[in-house]
Amino acid sequence: MNKKFQKVQKFVQNAGKKLKMGFMLKGFIALIGIIILIVIAQPSPEEKKAKQQAAANKFENAIPENIDASALVELYSLNSKNTDLQRDKKEKEITGKIVQWNLKVYEVNERGTGYRIQTSSNSNSPGTFLNIKPRNDDERNLIESLTTGAMIKVKGKITGVLMRNIQMDPVVLAK
Repeated sequence: MNKKFQKVQKFVQNAGKKLKMGFMLKGFIALIGIIILIVIAQPSPEEKKAKQQAAANKFENAIPENIDASALVELYSLNSKNTDLQRDKKEKEITGKIVQWNLKVYEVNERGTGYRIQTSSNSNSPGTFLNIKPRNDDERNLIESLTTGAMIKVKGKITGVLMRNIQMDPVVLAK
């Protein structure tokens, strides 16, 4: 009985005193607090969807830049007399621009919920890699029915150059 009494007495004596917390415990509590703040600050799924829709509408309503696709053919062709420096400068100049071009399909691959279309170079347009997400079932069916050599009209944002092919993302089928 004496030991129980000592424990109770010690507990009563320590009542109201500050508890000693180690540095690790304080850090852990701070980390949990930061994680909770991050989770709370995240936009709701509805807000995310509304923001994506607004961005899509802004892109679709944007007026394409007047970048001549045929002028890029010589610059990025394999037998080009242009230098890497000239190609790099042109890439910086066109990256971020929205264009509307007629392109010749080479290959179509499924990528998640969208497609990656590779087009071939011809005298009117350079080769491209297009990341396109269909807006409806009709567009999905059209993309899936494309064959090598088919011509498509697209509107896209240039994101860079890969293997002398213009990369565009996002891309929509144009009318």
